[in-house]
Amino acid sequence: MAIFQDLPITEHLPQIVELLSHNDSLILQAEPGAGKSTAVPLYLLQHLELANQRIVMLEPRRLATKALAHYLANQLGEQVGQTVGYQVRNERRVSAHTRLEIITEGILTQRMLQDPELSGTGLIIFDEFHERSIHADLALTLSHDIRSVFNQSLKVLVMSATIDSDLLSQNLNRAPVVSCQGRSYPVTTHFLEKPLSSLHWRDWLPALQKLVIQAQQQTDGDILVFLPGQADILRLQQSLQEFWRQQADTVLICPLYGALKAAQQEQALRADQQGRQKIVLATNIAETSLTIANISAVVDSGLEKVARYDVSSAMTALISQRISKAQATQRQGRAGRVQAGSCYRLWSESQHQSLPDYPKEEIITSDLTALQMALSQWGAGADDLQWLTAPPPAHLTKAQQLLQQLELIDSENKITKSGKKSVSLHFDARIASMLEKNSDADETRKALACDLAALLTDLHFYQQGDDLLFINRIGALQAYRQQAQQALKRYPLKAAVTEQVAQTAKRLARLMNCRLIVHSDAYLQEHAAELLAQVFPDRIAKQRRNNSHEFLLANGKGVKWPEHHALPPSEWIVVADLDGQRRDGRIYLAMPIAAAQIEQQANIVEQAVYRYEQDSGQINGYQSRNLGAITLQQTPLQEFDQQAFNRCLYQALQQTRLQLLPWSKTTLRWLQRVRWLRNYAPEQTEDWPDLCEQALIDNMDKWLVPYISDLQSLSDLKRIDLHGLIQAILPYELWQEVDLQAPESYQTPSGRVIEIDYQIGQLPKVSVVLQELFGELASPPLAWGQQKLSFELLSPARRPIQVTADLANFWQSSYFEVAKEMRGRYPKHRWPEQPLQEKAGTSIKRR
Repeated sequence: MAIFQDLPITEHLPQIVELLSHNDSLILQAEPGAGKSTAVPLYLLQHLELANQRIVMLEPRRLATKALAHYLANQLGEQVGQTVGYQVRNERRVSAHTRLEIITEGILTQRMLQDPELSGTGLIIFDEFHERSIHADLALTLSHDIRSVFNQSLKVLVMSATIDSDLLSQNLNRAPVVSCQGRSYPVTTHFLEKPLSSLHWRDWLPALQKLVIQAQQQTDGDILVFLPGQADILRLQQSLQEFWRQQADTVLICPLYGALKAAQQEQALRADQQGRQKIVLATNIAETSLTIANISAVVDSGLEKVARYDVSSAMTALISQRISKAQATQRQGRAGRVQAGSCYRLWSESQHQSLPDYPKEEIITSDLTALQMALSQWGAGADDLQWLTAPPPAHLTKAQQLLQQLELIDSENKITKSGKKSVSLHFDARIASMLEKNSDADETRKALACDLAALLTDLHFYQQGDDLLFINRIGALQAYRQQAQQALKRYPLKAAVTEQVAQTAKRLARLMNCRLIVHSDAYLQEHAAELLAQVFPDRIAKQRRNNSHEFLLANGKGVKWPEHHALPPSEWIVVADLDGQRRDGRIYLAMPIAAAQIEQQANIVEQAVYRYEQDSGQINGYQSRNLGAITLQQTPLQEFDQQAFNRCLYQALQQTRLQLLPWSKTTLRWLQRVRWLRNYAPEQTEDWPDLCEQALIDNMDKWLVPYISDLQSLSDLKRIDLHGLIQAILPYELWQEVDLQAPESYQTPSGRVIEIDYQIGQLPKVSVVLQELFGELASPPLAWGQQKLSFELLSPARRPIQVTADLANFWQSSYFEVAKEMRGRYPKHRWPEQPLQEKAGTSIKRR
């Protein structure tokens, strides 16, 4: 087969088959251009004995999945769906004859949860595993359980361009590793001369356009341009089309991102039939797997859009950030696949050195609601499983709290009856929960639930998003369903996306056994917000003050209604879409909700609460009715509740970063000495407890909480022996080491005791009048001799003259220049020619 010829991977193919035949796992580390994604699966299909079981191959992206399936089927001279098939969300092309199925990663985890044996599957191939998506990490983790309990014959092949193969091999029970070089031609890399620091598109997009124009002038082949997101692509496309409007017959500008129609994606991937030079503007979907013809130059913005979860607010923000070195190398390699090429980078060489080596694993930066739902469905806790990178406990806790609030899991994180029904819908947990809650409602309400759920799968189906009221989106969808062409004229709809949303609503209507209808405005006003609140109970928000554009969400986060929009008619709203900024995120879509409907919320809690009120500096108790962080009603508490007070005190200490504690100068100085010592002598203090501020906060349960559990006011904190509690964290035998290696003070030759100033990143220092050091030659050694005490020498007016840690050298050299200058300023003071023979002291008399 032609595909096996002239590829770097070809010579390794027999070895891969041999190793997989005798091992249940294998790691293939192959550089870009080696042919791993194309040659390996077809070769295994022909040569690896799997007892007529299917090979399932994971790809991180929908576009790459379909493109790769078509390419491999073409190599076999077949149509997709015969020997080679694929499945992505809402689309599957396989048959009884399919032996290689290429799927997106989320599809595999669904299969594992529904069929833990993975019946009929003999091999799972994880392609492009270095991207470390949350789905791939979860699937790899579940595969350990499957192979140990359900399907011991299942094999795993992990393929990656750049990854820590040793760590991965350990996770896969010491799996063998095959390494293969890639095929690439030399690529000349061009950096900016000066760093470009701003991440706002208004600052970097014009500079990127200049690089694209430069590349076009210096390159005969096609050009691949990497940008962070779709909006950036459309901006640059418009600007470049305007620049090359006279050259439309020679230059073709093609966008490439996931939401494009298939025909537009195909145009970007294939060589232009009219022979025009093609400029492909792509997101990071073009980094791996996709084959784009004739690329000889890459222009790289060095940016990507990533979702970042903030555990404190339980919100996710889509942010632009710089890529890693590994990603930069991956993008650069695209220019050298078919010939020598060029790579133009929108950053300097110095900036390149500061880039991280690898991108962060998605599992540590994401909302883990879907992952926790999968774990509950699997029937295991995170601690029971064998992770390559374990999910952060704090993120899991937030996910568990939300799923319990949605009644999808119980207090022990076991899946509930409602949870099982929701899972069968294959939707986001929030949306599925709302649909399940309304599965027995009347047909009118079920139809509205289907429309609302479909809209939430793609909120951005408007050409521009200046309309904040979610109810108008529902009206637009229902109008589109009646008269599509009229609706496209009346509303700023994206036709293709709106059609997808309409089809999703139809599919849901079949599942919910109802008929889609057009609802009256009155019905929408009464019921839509209530349904939206079932999806987002934590995003119900109340106006902070009358006529204010600031709202408080039930999850405790502040949000803002844009100033140029009229305020909603109710002080209560449900927010469907907002940015995830840490403070006062902007509302993009919301819906007013009546106060009477708020009172119907199941998660209203009445309890005794204590609040730390910063203005008064007190903790006060109330009998309170709360909807999350929103107080509906409160009255002063009549009886003291120790547990509720302790919880509030704990939170107040966290919030103020322990500033409420009775810190003394002695305690703070002792802490600073220990912290300095751990910083400057890491080998000697490797096993010492960490006493940095964050460690003290994180470990309050151990060193502080047991000693404050009976307090009844903030003023009672003054009674605790804070110095003793802090010191007790360090074993007693280490106290002497601290005093020896980082002493509290220094005694001058004149007998005066001076406190030593310890600052991280600086030499410890004492400030002392020069005359008090006469006769002192040595600088006391600190930190097991690794550091010396430095002396800030002061004039008689106690102004700094010089800093030195080498007194012997100072007396023999620079002292004489200092003395010469000081004699003129302070003639009554001693400035002897032989300072080592002079008696130390501040007396002005010569001795």
